[in-house]
Amino acid sequence: EKYTEWLDGITEVISPSNWMPIPCVSYVALLLPYVFTPLGLALSLLLVGVGMGFSQWRALPAPRPLPHRAVAAGLLEVLPATLILIYCFVPPINAYIFRFWRCKLYTTSEPGELPIEYNEVMVEEPSILCASEEHDSIFRRYIIVSIVIWPVGSMALYSSLLFACYKPLHAKLRTALTRASAFLHQDYETQWCWWEALELARRLVLTGAVTAIIPE
Repeated sequence: EKYTEWLDGITEVISPSNWMPIPCVSYVALLLPYVFTPLGLALSLLLVGVGMGFSQWRALPAPRPLPHRAVAAGLLEVLPATLILIYCFVPPINAYIFRFWRCKLYTTSEPGELPIEYNEVMVEEPSILCASEEHDSIFRRYIIVSIVIWPVGSMALYSSLLFACYKPLHAKLRTALTRASAFLHQDYETQWCWWEALELARRLVLTGAVTAIIPE
């Protein structure tokens, strides 16, 4: 609970609601920059890497080899910064995405009126009823994509990089990829080099599923 309270605080600090006028902006208009701005930063870093590699390839004397090796080297140059960026943004973004399922009950009955009637609304956007058509539409159009990009995407990225580094690390070989992805495994003993992927899964559960079920 303390961890999720801390995450809620971080989420509020970097929330777009701090620099957008809430009454004039819908939930989707807040969700999209929250999800896609860090993604754009990460992709921009990768594009910088591609540009660096291509520039180095252009500087080679003719006849030049194919540019794919130079581009790959450029990507590896920016990979550490990209991994750190993703590491920092995954928990608060994941928490914000899963807060979509946090709802709060409000009574719609007059005092003393029986039976008491309730409406369940989103905590993030009280104008939207939970389990309504609008709520389901946001889930289908935006939340699924957001989950694929951040929780699923970050887990797939970490796992694929650690899988690619597994054999070189156990063979005690320092390759360009193991050096570029050192952020993920350098703090662990070789036999536990995959542990960061498990740690990421734990953080995703804490900041996602647990955040969604904590009562408001």
